[in-house]
Amino acid sequence: MIDNLIDIVNNTKKHNPLIHHITNYVTVNDCANVTLAVGASPAMADDEAEVEEFVNIASALLINIGTLNKNVKNSILKAVKKANELEVPVILDPVGVGASKFRKDFINELLETYKISSIRGNISEIKSILNLSSNTKGADASKEDLESIDNTLNIVKVLSNKLSLVVAITGETDVISDGKRVVTIKNGNYLLPYITGTGCMCSSLEASYCGA
Repeated sequence: MIDNLIDIVNNTKKHNPLIHHITNYVTVNDCANVTLAVGASPAMADDEAEVEEFVNIASALLINIGTLNKNVKNSILKAVKKANELEVPVILDPVGVGASKFRKDFINELLETYKISSIRGNISEIKSILNLSSNTKGADASKEDLESIDNTLNIVKVLSNKLSLVVAITGETDVISDGKRVVTIKNGNYLLPYITGTGCMCSSLEASYCGA
């Protein structure tokens, strides 16, 4: 596995994949910079008039609903449809999905209608997608949802199998599953929730490596 990870890191720097972001305006600059830092190239185009053209030249599409509105919703649907047609991987960051009916309905529509390659979220967001009881706190995971690692391992595998995609729950310990294997990465920090955009940047990193 380590050799594979090294190959992915090197390939990203070598091929400089274009990562099309439709993301939120709170962290857009951070996401662009972390994409550049790992050797990929960010594009931040979210107008409905041009999203299909950017998907045409992109190696991956990242959808982040942090500042979702009706105009962005239409752009996302158009971009994801085009990405599916071209078999461009789609990475979904369901920011605050449990905070409003508008967000939850939209995520349900995306998952029921289109092929998503991977979902990356915090434990509260992932529980909300699974319709499990969740104490969502806007874009942040609640303390009540930061449960035992064993429960998180089960949740990530269940959602991965249910939707047939890769699921990553990030936090102090990251938990990732493709439905068969489960991997934990224990290099997080309890201070991460106190810095705006750490989750968004994780999604940009994932999209960059998927694009490679």
